[in-house]
Amino acid sequence: MNRTLRRLEQGELVERIREAEFPYHTTYQLTPAAKELLDVAVPIVAWAESHSDLVERARQRRHQEASRDD
Repeated sequence: MNRTLRRLEQGELVERIREAEFPYHTTYQLTPAAKELLDVAVPIVAWAESHSDLVERARQRRHQEASRDD
C-alpha cells in the first residue's frame, strides 16, 4: 500500500500530510486533479455497470478475434 500511495503522490493524485507533533500520523487526501478524474470516471463506471451485457459481448468478440489471429 505504501508503494501505491507514493506512486499516487508522485503522480500528483494524492497529497501526503504528516503531522508535526507527537504522536505522528500521516493522512492522504485527493488532489483537485484526482477529484476531477473521479467526477469523470464515476459516470463511466455507472454506464459500464448498467450495460454489462454489452461490455461482456464486446469482450467475448475481442477474445474470439484474438484466438483466430493466433
